[in-house]
Amino acid sequence: MKRIVLVLLSVVLFTGCSIRLGSFTIASTKNIGYTYRPLQRDVTGEDCVNMILFVPIGTLNPNLQDAVDRAVAKVPNGDMMTNVSAYTDFLFTLVYNRRCVRVVGDVVDTDQSATTTQPAAK
Repeated sequence: MKRIVLVLLSVVLFTGCSIRLGSFTIASTKNIGYTYRPLQRDVTGEDCVNMILFVPIGTLNPNLQDAVDRAVAKVPNGDMMTNVSAYTDFLFTLVYNRRCVRVVGDVVDTDQSATTTQPAAK
């Protein structure tokens, strides 16, 4: 009996999962050589999951892609974000829990002319 309990406990403790946060056409932490004039700065978008008694209502996990889409949708003619910071926010109580993915950044219009920045000659 102890062996069965130990095996079941091991299975529960050593189980993992994978969560899809979103997909992006371009993602970089480096300067890519193009700059766009922001249509609006410090735009925030978020995607949240609410749980009652640890049971999710709606989707199971917040989605980073949905948070970016919501931020871009707030600005007319916006189609991309630059200078983005991503955050996770948690509210934990015994009855109600909330987990959010939040992004803050500048929304730009890529149809406007982008300026190319060239590295300085040595």
